[in-house]
Amino acid sequence: MIKFYDEWADFSFLVFIKMNDERNQVIKTLSNIDLPCHVNLCDYYETQVAKEMTKKITAIQSWHNLDSSMIKENNLLAD
Repeated sequence: MIKFYDEWADFSFLVFIKMNDERNQVIKTLSNIDLPCHVNLCDYYETQVAKEMTKKITAIQSWHNLDSSMIKENNLLAD
């Protein structure tokens, strides 16, 4: 199992940004639905810069043992 935060790197942030943008687009499309809990994840983590996010994420020691839902097969990640 891949450790989600323990293996976080700047590339992880680029994937995170794409996921965040897609999530925001879906929420924007569903504008007629009340989503009071929606927070832009970059706003939540207070950064849009890869190095800053990597520093913040990797500094939270309690997250380091959390597994992701991904497995590595033939150098590819799948969930």
